[in-house]
Amino acid sequence: EIIMTKTETLLRALLGPVREDVRPLAAVVDYVAQLLFVECIPLDDVRITKCVYPAVAKQLGKPVTAVSRSVERLTARCWSDGDPQLLQAIMGRKVLTPFSPRETVICLAFYVFHGCSMHEVLLRNLSI
Repeated sequence: EIIMTKTETLLRALLGPVREDVRPLAAVVDYVAQLLFVECIPLDDVRITKCVYPAVAKQLGKPVTAVSRSVERLTARCWSDGDPQLLQAIMGRKVLTPFSPRETVICLAFYVFHGCSMHEVLLRNLSI
C-alpha cells in the first residue's frame, strides 16, 4: 500500500494522473513550509535554489539539478494543466499570469500548512 503525504495528495489532485514523480516538488513544498511556519524564517530569507533544493536532493538521493528541473517542470504543469478551480483556491484569487516556480512553491506551502491560500492567511493576519 502506497501512502502519500498530504502534499503529494494535493499535487495529485491538482495535476491528475501525470507520469512525472511529484515527490521532489512535494518535498520542496514541505521543506519550505517547515522553514516558514515551524522555524519561522522570514519569507525573503528562504533561499530555494541555494538551500532548499540541495537539502531535498540529499534527502531524496538525487542530483540538485534533477530536483530543480523537476520542480520547474511540475510547477509549470500546475499552471498549464492543473485543475483551474483547485489552483484558484491555492492562490486565493484568479491569477492571470503563471507564478514563478518559487512563488508557486510558496503558495503551495501556505495552502498545505494552513489549509487556505497565502492571500487568506495574510488578510487574516491583517485583521488582528
